Amino acid sequence: MANKLRAYGATAPDGFDLNAVPSSDIALYFPDTPHKLYQLLQWLPVFEANTELRTIVVVRSTEAYNHLQGRTSLRVLLVPRYEAMMAMYDRADFHAVVYVNNGWTNFQSLSFQQAVHIHVNHGESDKICMVSNQAKAYDKVFVAGEAAVDLVEAVNTLARRGFQRIHSEGGPRLLGDLLRADVVDELCLTLAPHLVGGRHKRIVEADDLRVSLVPHVLLHADGDLIGRWLVSR
Repeated sequence: MANKLRAYGATAPDGFDLNAVPSSDIALYFPDTPHKLYQLLQWLPVFEANTELRTIVVVRSTEAYNHLQGRTSLRVLLVPRYEAMMAMYDRADFHAVVYVNNGWTNFQSLSFQQAVHIHVNHGESDKICMVSNQAKAYDKVFVAGEAAVDLVEAVNTLARRGFQRIHSEGGPRLLGDLLRADVVDELCLTLAPHLVGGRHKRIVEADDLRVSLVPHVLLHADGDLIGRWLVSR
């Protein structure tokens, strides 16, 4: 494992000149590729707005580095190699390293002992890893926002902005939460004539929930029954 961590990204060139790295207060660390870049982008405005603390964004992926060009006013450094990252941390004299996800190379960065290591997370995306031993690796863990989304307020906000018809696609838990919040007026449900064995989840995941539906539109096509069902209130 140690060799794997040390060899991570070793073939990519470092995207900075060590002698040109300025002293900074915070390293905003992102280890992953662009498909998880949303985890970093949601925090950039917070650090961009703070003019008292100097922040450098540290990325480990060339693809993520390229995606960030022109998307932030913060300085972005590409640091794929472990040794270069430790040298850069020491040169910048960071007081804190902030982590926006639980990428496995976080543990490389955590070996820098001169800084406080802080994990930031959104309550609505809080995952089981944040109540596991993995969270103990950080000096501080902060969860921003409530532990869940206020679905009623979300629907009302969209309605005030002119979105009167909202189509929601989600899993059984989201559908259960929407039904429990009483913000569902109609359910689109297609029945296909196939029998499948094994254990499977229901379309709604919610304890002690019972909602009556009234058929509104039923269509038959290629053996499938396509229906729009109204929630009975």
